Amino acid sequence: MTHARTRTSTEALAMLGDRVLLSYIVLSAIAAVVLGFSFVDSGLAIGATVVLLGAAVGVFAAARYTVLSRFVLAFVLVAFVVLHIQLARGMEEMHFGVFVSLALFLTYRDWRVIVFGAVLFAVHHVVFDRLQAAGFGLYCKIGRASCR
Repeated sequence: MTHARTRTSTEALAMLGDRVLLSYIVLSAIAAVVLGFSFVDSGLAIGATVVLLGAAVGVFAAARYTVLSRFVLAFVLVAFVVLHIQLARGMEEMHFGVFVSLALFLTYRDWRVIVFGAVLFAVHHVVFDRLQAAGFGLYCKIGRASCR
């Protein structure tokens, strides 16, 4: 009896987590398009938004409430935060999306999703910082790159 209740609780958390992340992804998609038009990079905003929304809706339709959906939706949300930072040319305010995303990952109560998201953000920060420093037109933060 206890096992059945635990399983039901786990499934309920998966349902809640997928719905929360998908809702926030839709809001992030809207924000990306607005940022794209505000910062004169609408092509990147629309193109990336279509691809990322397609991935999120596709995994939700095909594998909702599974471990796969947790990781794909987490990846998509991280990618939207990266897109927001890029579209805003490294504006520091866009970096708050990192912390909001990590907080939303807590909905699943699965440490693997949180670590996965944190590692993705860390890799993004290091790679984009070095590419920004090399002059590739990718943004980690406003101005000069920070890692030495």
